[in-house]
Amino acid sequence: MEKLFDKFSQLKIAVIGDLILDKYVWGEVFRVSPEAPVPVVRVQKKNERLGGAGNTAQVIKALGAGVTLFGRLGEDLGGRRFSNLLDDAEIELVKLPNQLHCSTTVKTRIMAGGQHIVRIDEERRDSVTVSELETTRQNLLSQLSGYDALLFSDYGKGVFSPENLKIWMELRTTLDCPLVVDPHIGHFTDYRGATLLTPNEQEFLSGMGVYSDEQVNLEELSRQAVEQLQLEALLITRGENGMNLVETNKPVVHLPAEAREVYDVTGAGDTVAGVVCLGEALGLDRQQSIRLANLAAGIAVGRMGTVVVTPEEIRQELKNGSS
Repeated sequence: MEKLFDKFSQLKIAVIGDLILDKYVWGEVFRVSPEAPVPVVRVQKKNERLGGAGNTAQVIKALGAGVTLFGRLGEDLGGRRFSNLLDDAEIELVKLPNQLHCSTTVKTRIMAGGQHIVRIDEERRDSVTVSELETTRQNLLSQLSGYDALLFSDYGKGVFSPENLKIWMELRTTLDCPLVVDPHIGHFTDYRGATLLTPNEQEFLSGMGVYSDEQVNLEELSRQAVEQLQLEALLITRGENGMNLVETNKPVVHLPAEAREVYDVTGAGDTVAGVVCLGEALGLDRQQSIRLANLAAGIAVGRMGTVVVTPEEIRQELKNGSS
């Protein structure tokens, strides 16, 4: 494991995606409102964290690799707060087209008594247009060259769209490096030719056009997706049911979830995508990568909010006997 962390420190990863400011209001419920049947939360503290692709980037940074973030921030308070958090984390941001005409997505979560009471979203979805990408194509190629892997963190907020993903995928082909995608269900079939996709089970089923009341053979549908989308691999995270790794011409690998109490799954997908991307950049055996990702995600869901997992925490889990 120490050798693996040493190898991580030699990598440079480009994370491209939607930037989200995660705000948390922590407090306690002390009565029901007389105005409506809702809890009244007495605020005790507030904090802000990097969310979306920002969280994915800090996951990679925390594990020792170099990382550059590509995304858009609005010229607003949320954007300024996000920039300050990036400075604190020492993560460089390269601004994508349409920077001046977008607003920063802000998610505010009200937490009380260990429970997630409500979430308030502030957003305006303006996609990066095809013409904007075409105009900056050569500049983007220059900026993205020299990285050991690319990671698309797609939250459906405008950096990626069915219209512009063709250009993003063409850029990746020119760069000739592994591409890991944490996908948005609305764009699922547009990632054709990616190295590896990391959806959760519900995202995968929805992305493949399966409704919740349909009975499907998950393994068969997974193999179909790998073939149709021309992927090298598909990693489906399944919460308490663990993970399924599907690779071309190989048996499906099922990895049970790490046994622990789950407090909050926020950001767990970012953790998995970040760790797996490091594995792809190194050319690790994918079963080794997903075991490390499973361990890191298990640590992340044991804490509240978007969090990063450190090498020290992973070492401690291994000492405690985790797989």
